[in-house]
Amino acid sequence: MRRHITRKYARKLERCTKKTVPEEITKHSFRLKVWRHLETNGLAMFPRPVYNRIPNFKGAPEAAAKLAELDVFKNASTVKVNPDKPQEAVRLVCILSSIYL
Repeated sequence: MRRHITRKYARKLERCTKKTVPEEITKHSFRLKVWRHLETNGLAMFPRPVYNRIPNFKGAPEAAAKLAELDVFKNASTVKVNPDKPQEAVRLVCILSSIYL
């Protein structure tokens, strides 16, 4: 089921998805590829569009749970977590694990 999108959002999405990924692999080109993948495969969640931000995606809580299983996470005393929505579950895992944010 497709959601109704505004014309402004549709134009912005069209501009972003028409850009070609440069042959040289850069941080920006890689991000653009990931953002496009999230948008075109229906993996992006609110807030949208996902471009130029840390995107919220389906499976973010599961990713946080996998992070919590890593030894490097378990042995950490402090973890830097951004205030973005997709990292909300990571903040919760840190608090429950008594790890400083």
